[in-house]
Amino acid sequence: MKTKKNNKLLTIIIPAFNAQKTLSKCINSIINQKKNWLELIVIDDNSNDKTLEICKKYKKKVSKNNFKFFSLKKNKGPGFCRNIGIKKSSGIFLAFLDSDDFFLKNSLDLLKEIILKKNPDILINNNMRNKKPFSNNFFFSSFSNKIYNKYEFLKIFSSKKLNINECWKIIAKKKIITKNRIFFPPVYVGEDQCFVFEAILNSKNIFVNKKPIIYHYSSLSGLSSSNLSDMTLSFIFLLDYFYKIKRNNVYENIFINEKVKYLETFLYINFLNFKNTQILKIFDKFYSKFKTKNLNHNKFVFKIDKFINKKKNINFYIFSNNYLGKSLKNYLKYNGIKVNYVFDDNPKFNLIELEKYKFKKDLKNYFFIAVVDLQIYKKIKNRINSLKINNNRILNFV
Repeated sequence: MKTKKNNKLLTIIIPAFNAQKTLSKCINSIINQKKNWLELIVIDDNSNDKTLEICKKYKKKVSKNNFKFFSLKKNKGPGFCRNIGIKKSSGIFLAFLDSDDFFLKNSLDLLKEIILKKNPDILINNNMRNKKPFSNNFFFSSFSNKIYNKYEFLKIFSSKKLNINECWKIIAKKKIITKNRIFFPPVYVGEDQCFVFEAILNSKNIFVNKKPIIYHYSSLSGLSSSNLSDMTLSFIFLLDYFYKIKRNNVYENIFINEKVKYLETFLYINFLNFKNTQILKIFDKFYSKFKTKNLNHNKFVFKIDKFINKKKNINFYIFSNNYLGKSLKNYLKYNGIKVNYVFDDNPKFNLIELEKYKFKKDLKNYFFIAVVDLQIYKKIKNRINSLKINNNRILNFV
């Protein structure tokens, strides 16, 4: 593959908001690999810490042909920042990175090799992360290290009920993005999902790379730090967006329908943070938009209520301490149910490991597995079952 004189092979786009603690490590993981065929773009999202100063330092340190940065006068969110990066990029391929993540050693050489030899429209990469499972192998075990045409990929993806939301997991050919006018929508939560799905749907071939490329930090706050009202509006926007996407064949239809189910679940999860009277008011406010789609909050909470109804002398546990776990804990609290313990493998939570917890054998133990990814759910379920606890029951959300 040949590049034009003023073009780079790859542009890496990083939105940064109050990222002074992690941004230098993030940038260094790229520039220390010293690749002239690479362009790095950082967008400061009106930070109020030293993020802008860090960007200015690297502007002096790195060639202007390899580093660009832009500073916003008003906070616009990561999607808006990435859109700027797309417009300003010169790379044939586009990659995205969060400001608290970093590229692994020698990973850029691997990316270059794949891009030049395979020339995929979309490249999906494995990653390492700071909580169990420490890699994304559960996703990649369903694929071989090879090029798939879009329909081969969608068939496997949908049959295994896999999920991919985050834009940093993919590298996309820029002409696919610009030709189809694919950009990040104006919402603060879940904006990656529209971009990733549109990129895949408009591609012809996809390469699945099983070797980890980046190290990703799962945020301790994540969705839980977002405003509930903004989050509700975001999920409603996303649902409406995916309802309207054109489906050209059965594989695309299944692919999109699975995403709709996923988003409906997260909208329901959002409602768990409200008391029943509040839920009804919120739901009624938006019901007209979705009533033709049979979106009914009651069919979700019915499963939970049936699980906990009139249960006495029971220990209730939640895995994990993510947004879903915290939302579920709130819902149980509103219904007078005490949660005995919340598990999570993220070491920063400093929680007791599931396998080391001393469960009471004289009571029933009920587990809520608070994840929406089927593959992760199965792994956690197997861990619970391996404990061989008497009278244990498990509820999931997939």
